[in-house]
Amino acid sequence: HNFGGNVLFLKPCSRQVFLPFIDEHFPQLAKKYHERYDRMAYLSGDYPQRIRERIENVRRRYGFNKNNAAPEPELWPKDEQLELFSG
Repeated sequence: HNFGGNVLFLKPCSRQVFLPFIDEHFPQLAKKYHERYDRMAYLSGDYPQRIRERIENVRRRYGFNKNNAAPEPELWPKDEQLELFSG
């Protein structure tokens, strides 16, 4: 198992879709999103750092290790799968 997270970033192609969506469906939030993302894709400063720290705290608390390999799908028992390739 793995766990991760990050703050929103809006590159130009996604900004063109996301900000009009916010304007239409969440007008009460539009001003803040435009202030943060009209000129840059990534947030900087204290907020992203706090989120990184919170994610790391959750990872430590629940035993998630950054070095965990991606889990292998359990489609077939490993020993039967290996038998397909034996001579």
